[in-house]
Amino acid sequence: MRADLLVAFSALSPVLAAAGSLFSIDTDELLSNSCCDLTYAQINTVNERVRPKLAQLVTEDYFKHYKFNIDMNCPFFECQSICFSPGCQLDLDVHTQDYDLDLENDNKLGDLNEDSFLDLLCPTDNQNNVIKSEEWCEFNDKNGVIIDITRNPERFTGYIPTPEQNIWQMIYQHHLEGECPMEQQVFYQIISGFHSSVSTHLSNEYYNNVTNTWEPNLELFNFKVGDHPERVANIYFNYALISRAILKLEPYLPEITFNQHNSANNQQIKSEIKQILHELPHDLDVFNENLVFQDHGIRDDFKAKFKNVTKLMDCVTCDRCRLWGKIQSMGYATALKILFENPKSIKSLQKNEIMSLFNTFDRLTKSIQSIQNFNHLQALKDASADQEKEEQFKAPLFDDYEDDLLDIAEDQSEEPLEEYVPKDGKSVKTAFWEEIDAVWGAIKFIFQSYIDLPHNLKNYVLYHGYVMWAKFIGDRDFSAQKNEEYLHNIVAATLNH
Repeated sequence: MRADLLVAFSALSPVLAAAGSLFSIDTDELLSNSCCDLTYAQINTVNERVRPKLAQLVTEDYFKHYKFNIDMNCPFFECQSICFSPGCQLDLDVHTQDYDLDLENDNKLGDLNEDSFLDLLCPTDNQNNVIKSEEWCEFNDKNGVIIDITRNPERFTGYIPTPEQNIWQMIYQHHLEGECPMEQQVFYQIISGFHSSVSTHLSNEYYNNVTNTWEPNLELFNFKVGDHPERVANIYFNYALISRAILKLEPYLPEITFNQHNSANNQQIKSEIKQILHELPHDLDVFNENLVFQDHGIRDDFKAKFKNVTKLMDCVTCDRCRLWGKIQSMGYATALKILFENPKSIKSLQKNEIMSLFNTFDRLTKSIQSIQNFNHLQALKDASADQEKEEQFKAPLFDDYEDDLLDIAEDQSEEPLEEYVPKDGKSVKTAFWEEIDAVWGAIKFIFQSYIDLPHNLKNYVLYHGYVMWAKFIGDRDFSAQKNEEYLHNIVAATLNH
């Protein structure tokens, strides 16, 4: 019965997602009555066409290599780049000898025709971190190395930040002040959508140490995103914003050369981008940027706040989390630069900015796809719960074995057999198999404890390593309470694994 139900709902789930609700959101509603003419259902339809094309585009060398400073340079507080989880580590094996590198060329304004993976991120006149007024992000990768992000996918790492180094909490505190409700709302929606999109990726790529596979974790997603419809809505809002920025990039596409050493590959990349642009809605106000920042003073305040967001990403102590936080914060900053600066600023975009913009859009398309999948999983879970509740209240039915007992009782001349009444509405067969399942569960638990022993020993060693390290470096803030909090985090991570 349950298998049939699964098949039935798997067939119906795309219809439910397109015409029904999406985590308590009516998919026929507009994203925003003020600046967007798109509905959630329309974005879902667009994303089904865009997602496979964009996933292919970001595997090109130009888009999968990112210049990243692996040395932390947090400007807000002192922190140590220590993450005990193996998932925090970066794969730095780039194989740069496979590429034709041109180390002499500067990445000057307009030099988008350079396919050098070690070109400098900033223009020559910005090498001393003097950021031009139109810049929306912090450039600090002068001494960076090239990371192949396809070898370092964004997924759950087990990273648990300390409360005093909660980056997201700090970012939300950088709100806009003054009488600017529209801009305040836009700032919050961008940050919330960014945060929620990251949480969606981590929930969708969650490591199951029992099956040794990366798989969706519905409970984690609901806790982080699904139980908060406004967070789902903000992911869709960011999708519209990034889409609008990419559409504004379209007239300048002929001026950009993605591979000057291979004309065929250069034309292939342009062709792939044109296919993506073709799928985006040109006839609707995807995002009307003219309604925002009519006051240039508010725009400058907004820009300063968002630049601090990109700076805060340098304070994340998980290297892989910091990499993807930096890429996506730069992607949003690039989109804002395209939307709200002078059009000539588009010609000054750097390679890392274009790369970040398209990879951020790729992350959003993945988020939209994952949200729909989680919505289907939730529908299946709810249907299964309803089915079990319905079966629980059904009148108990006697099986063949019970019928035989009743027949014997009727034929006996002595004291009649007391009428058989199943306990808790369960048949003898059901009770028998429940006992078998209980025994089997106990056996599995015993064997699983042996399987988990190395993992638990690892956590034990990491915990004592942390204690010894804190004492070795003379951490004055280290205390019994902090020790207990860290042990609690290790145990919580083990239980959630």
